[in-house]
Amino acid sequence: MLSPNAYAQTSASYPNKQVTFVLTQAPGGANDITGRAIAQKLTDMLKVPFIVDNRPGAGGNIAAQYVAKSPKDGYTLLLALGNTIVINPYLYKNTGFDAQKDFEPVAPIVRAPYVLVTNPSFPPKTVKELITYAQARPGELFYGSAGNGTPNHLLFDLFKYLTKTNIVHVPYKGAAASAMDTVSGQVPMNFSSLPLALPLIKDGRLRALGITSVTRSPLAPEIPPIADTVPGFNPDMWVGILAPAGTPKDIVAKLHSDIQKALNSKDFRDSMSEKGLDIAPTASPADFTKMIQVESVRWKKIIAESGASIDE
Repeated sequence: MLSPNAYAQTSASYPNKQVTFVLTQAPGGANDITGRAIAQKLTDMLKVPFIVDNRPGAGGNIAAQYVAKSPKDGYTLLLALGNTIVINPYLYKNTGFDAQKDFEPVAPIVRAPYVLVTNPSFPPKTVKELITYAQARPGELFYGSAGNGTPNHLLFDLFKYLTKTNIVHVPYKGAAASAMDTVSGQVPMNFSSLPLALPLIKDGRLRALGITSVTRSPLAPEIPPIADTVPGFNPDMWVGILAPAGTPKDIVAKLHSDIQKALNSKDFRDSMSEKGLDIAPTASPADFTKMIQVESVRWKKIIAESGASIDE
């Protein structure tokens, strides 16, 4: 049931007060970089403050639970990595929300390539060498992630499944912490978002073995797609905005329109490109909903076949 405030709010007056993007990850990763950039751009455009609220934990479930229970008025929105919506429902025994029923998809923002990186002293220098090295040492190697259920974790689960390797997971409280422990050698490898990893790669503090996108990034054309070595490794990691289900359609439409204006602006596109993030293809709320449904079916199959699960 809609609140009286939701009925009173119309697209003509929306937004007229602070809007909060609730982020699914800690500061430092693709989710945070995207959230802060789009919040600043919308603030500049609409002359209303858009802020970010980082609520990491349980692969994004904590943030999603919070937004699902928030007022349906367009002022509290989920800015999530795709894993929270299309993977977690099949990975966790109880996410605390219904991904298909509790949200109104608004718009995809960016596609976020991740890079398989290692400490420079780690012997394997290519994806093929890593697979051979890991297959000879089952259960002896470790990788870091931003936490249980995060993209960094799930990408490695998919990698292990497709390469028949046994590499042990070490969850951290954030992507930056995991990356820095790979730099120091505490863990030899991880998947990091390109915006986080690229400066460390350029400085020689991390070695890049492969990228999750199926084509090379213009920012790092020397990094080959992992799919060149591991057929079927083509995860599509995106960041998108969702509102609580029941948010008035005209507010969703206004929000979508404002977001598209931001995404189409040259300064925003250039800023994202410089960080290694690709602006997502334009998609209406209905198109975004269909995309989520299609990806959910795909990941449900992958998770079922891999046997991955998290009991939280």
